[in-house]
Amino acid sequence: MVIELEKTLEYIYQNILSGGYDPYEAEMLYFLEKQKPAYVPAYQKYLSKARETVLKAVVSSMLRENIMDLSNKPSLTVEEAKKQLGRISESENHYIGYHRLTLKQGGEIWIPVQRIYAFQRYVIDRPFYIGQDGERRTLSHPIEWIYLLKNESSYRWEELAQELCNACANQALAYAFWEHKRRSIAKEMTKAGMTNLLEWVSHQKQHQHRFNSSLFFEQLCIEGHNLHPGAKTKMGMEPSAVFAYSPECQGAPHLHFVAVHKEMTEWSVYTKCRSDLWDQYPGLQEAVLEQGIDLELYLIIPVHVWQWERVIPHLYASEIAQNLIIPIHNYSIASQAMSSFRTVQPVALDSLERWSVKVSVDSQMTSTVRSISRYTTNNGPRFTECILKIIEQELLLKGRVTPLGEWLGFNFKSEDERKSRNLSAVFRESVESQIGDDELAIVGTALYAPSPTTGQALICDLIEQYYWQMDQMDLQQAVKQFVAEYATLVLSGYLTLMVKYGVGLEGHLQNSVPVFRRGKPTRLLIRDWGGARIYKKRLEKYELPIHLLPGSLTLANEENEMRNKVFYTVYQNHLGEVIIQICKYYGISESELWQIIFSVTDQIFSQLMKEDQVREDAKADRNYFYQSDVLHKALAYMRLAPHKGDVYVAVPNPLYPYACQKEKFSSERMMTVE
Repeated sequence: MVIELEKTLEYIYQNILSGGYDPYEAEMLYFLEKQKPAYVPAYQKYLSKARETVLKAVVSSMLRENIMDLSNKPSLTVEEAKKQLGRISESENHYIGYHRLTLKQGGEIWIPVQRIYAFQRYVIDRPFYIGQDGERRTLSHPIEWIYLLKNESSYRWEELAQELCNACANQALAYAFWEHKRRSIAKEMTKAGMTNLLEWVSHQKQHQHRFNSSLFFEQLCIEGHNLHPGAKTKMGMEPSAVFAYSPECQGAPHLHFVAVHKEMTEWSVYTKCRSDLWDQYPGLQEAVLEQGIDLELYLIIPVHVWQWERVIPHLYASEIAQNLIIPIHNYSIASQAMSSFRTVQPVALDSLERWSVKVSVDSQMTSTVRSISRYTTNNGPRFTECILKIIEQELLLKGRVTPLGEWLGFNFKSEDERKSRNLSAVFRESVESQIGDDELAIVGTALYAPSPTTGQALICDLIEQYYWQMDQMDLQQAVKQFVAEYATLVLSGYLTLMVKYGVGLEGHLQNSVPVFRRGKPTRLLIRDWGGARIYKKRLEKYELPIHLLPGSLTLANEENEMRNKVFYTVYQNHLGEVIIQICKYYGISESELWQIIFSVTDQIFSQLMKEDQVREDAKADRNYFYQSDVLHKALAYMRLAPHKGDVYVAVPNPLYPYACQKEKFSSERMMTVE
């Protein structure tokens, strides 16, 4: 569904003001009424919450990125606001202030700011509009925000409005599905006499042979990306597909297969792979041969069912007509969606833990159409060989950091980039195959998902388990020690790989899968090499060659590309979110937790500087990580100005004050000694 919002923005705005739906919301509601009526009451109940979630996300992003000089607009304290507004609610007495934007067409928008976390992470209440006649109206939908701002600048407001409307509809569906799922889980937990979700998952794992504990957590992605204003955007995907295939709706997409002539295919294989395609998919070879396909001439590539139905028949019609591509009929594999929509986990076989499969989906989710480039398919197995060698020889990481290898990669070979990207697949080692019976692997995106019984973030259930194991330690001490151990696990992996080997991994929450034993962080599984940045000169010190496809963005020309990749994804996206959740639920000051992160970071850099071969690189990296300002990916700006590529803005670095304190202490100590 594509809505011409340039023509209809006024209509939608007026419709929202009168209590109606935007077109995507209406389409979703129509689907539910016709096909899933049991979800209609919950969808209608949570629609206002979904709108509020998306509205706050886009406004917060624009403040953080200072779009339209928004964060520099006149700011008022609570006391100043009282004088101008006459009266504020009781909750507003605890806010830190208001940003106020005067509109060209008259009237003002006020943004109530509740708190600002590190990296300019704004926590806001819903903005409100004050008309020239003194009318005060709280905004309820992102379309109102867009409508009021569209005449203030020449950004591509209509395109953003379309994405945000789509996100509202999908977010409301996610909340509605979670309400049903939450009740079911809570009922089972009560029956088992349990209140801690992790205990219940461990119990399920022990007593249900086919229960996939890691997949359970992958599907706890109710609000999706923690920084993106369009976290639930799925442009071009109909509501029935969103419901059937999304991880937050326990999506169960089938994998289909096509045979592609080898002359039209590029591929890469990890040479030490212990399985092959036929082992993974019993009966596939027979189905291929039944269609008379010569396996000397063709390769077999898996395809997501949505892609199979909506994209393959049309985009590749001429190739199908020429038998360069042959769809395999009468064979498909049941799978389940992981936290990344396009990555699926085939249902397990008794004799074999199946690989996860990353497949192309021609739909925009967050900022990107989720097809797969030839660089990702071809470089994955080559990078896997390199990183497995590193882990094998690096004693600091062996047994604590486990890469999930990418064994095979395939893509259609074409000068047409859309064709090249939309028939691609990567086979990856599964999470579940890497964990023991007494362990839980919890993808980072689940750490801020709500528990079905308490409503608190899942990380609280982990800390609760951790606290139970600690003798003679109060809760706040346990929380701080948990943060120190978690940060040590995460940073020792990502920093060591960067400093020693020049491997800057995209260590955000979706790519990081920490492993816990009774709440204690013990190991880190890392995955997805597509966004990595490698500074090759560092690898070459250890005679670890890596032969990537020419033109790969993975090879960084400057060390700062590698450094920023790690800092942004690991510190801002990953650890920043963990800290926010802990502050929210335990009342510990953010500064205390960032001091812990600084101490862990400094210890790792100090340890690395003991190695002669690494010392200078470690010093230079440390200086970069301790600078006063760091770069934040301007996710909202990139939607408003989509043809400018990746754009970054500077935000204050929470490590900087502690680096200054350390330097000052060291200087004073030297003066005392002298």
